[in-house]
Amino acid sequence: MSNNPRSQLNPSVNEALFTLEQRNACGFCKQLFPVKRLKRCLGCKVSVYCSKQCQVAAWGDHKPICRLGNSTRANLGLMQEAALTGSKKYTVQYYARVLARTLSLLSAAIGIPRKSETMQSYIKRVHEFSRANVVSINVRIKQGSAPEYHHRDFYYVKNSAIVAPTILYSPTAVREAFIASHNTLTTFGFATVIQVLAQDGELLVWWSKTDTIQFAALLGTLDGNAEDDLARCGWRD
Repeated sequence: MSNNPRSQLNPSVNEALFTLEQRNACGFCKQLFPVKRLKRCLGCKVSVYCSKQCQVAAWGDHKPICRLGNSTRANLGLMQEAALTGSKKYTVQYYARVLARTLSLLSAAIGIPRKSETMQSYIKRVHEFSRANVVSINVRIKQGSAPEYHHRDFYYVKNSAIVAPTILYSPTAVREAFIASHNTLTTFGFATVIQVLAQDGELLVWWSKTDTIQFAALLGTLDGNAEDDLARCGWRD
């Protein structure tokens, strides 16, 4: 049997292309900016902000995280911040972005645009399709643009790409703490974020009946705020 995932796909696979550029989100307003425009917190060397005003506004929530910052946490994102603080707020922000990115890619791949319906209804419709079909999403990384592997711009389900072993994404340390503190595997449908070795060409993200992210569980983290959270995270109809 071939080990090539492509050979295991149904011939009627739906495909979409997503071009990834190196961008990041302000730690407070969550708007996306080119990396060079963001300033890193001098205390923890982790969180980034688009302006002094946003950094000041975020200080109340960021203060306990900042004190934990050290060189071993230089690449932590919202997922790891949630693990360290047990903060539901950060968990919601992280999964809101995952959900927004997922829906943007899936809706393009499967040709199911959002109609005049609630976000909950739309997510349910997309989820039902993805559970019954395999969707291939091609992720093209622009030459010279290194993806931020700790970021929410994209992620992969298991066995989707070659990865570099790192302390952040091996099944130890922060990952275990996050799963333990949020019961992630059963509550949220955890998706592993990985470091991409190749920075040119295309990588594939596979969706199947068994690997599909649990949209219903994700929606549960956005109760009452789905529209606003998704808009902040870059959702586009």
